[in-house]
Amino acid sequence: MKVFPISVAKLIYRPLSKSLSRIKAVSKAYDINEDLLLQSFSVYLTTLIQQRAREHVSKQKIGRSSMSSKYKPLSNSYNKSKPINTRNKFWTYSDFLINNLQTYTINNIIHIGYQDSVIHPRTGAKANDIIQWLEYGTLSIPARPLFTPIVSRISREIGVYFEAHVNKLIEDKKL
Repeated sequence: MKVFPISVAKLIYRPLSKSLSRIKAVSKAYDINEDLLLQSFSVYLTTLIQQRAREHVSKQKIGRSSMSSKYKPLSNSYNKSKPINTRNKFWTYSDFLINNLQTYTINNIIHIGYQDSVIHPRTGAKANDIIQWLEYGTLSIPARPLFTPIVSRISREIGVYFEAHVNKLIEDKKL
């Protein structure tokens, strides 16, 4: 049985890697290939992660906390360089990063991010580099994680998400 990992900002996430008995039971009960079940669940999770990331940026929240209460404030010089409607908002220098988030597969790893050839139009930097700088910080940029808290929360409740996915497949008569 293959575990289909998900990569987000260089964080490799292996959903259900500790729940193989649950996967085997569901695949046996509904007579479905275990690999297909895992692959469809990984695709479901990538969609969920992208959706949550967009919601967090649009609402300016991470979980129940506002981004402005969780993160160090943006500098005045940085805010002056931003359009007025995006000042003091995190992850919104331009809508490019969040609006152009992609899902692609390389070597059975589902990636959320950007192909290496994608360049941010305003800064000229690789989009994946910018996401890593924001997620983990640099010497001059404090970390402002977006994906790590999302993946962490989903991981804590992975069983609930797996059941919801299986129920949706049953409802759609794909199982």
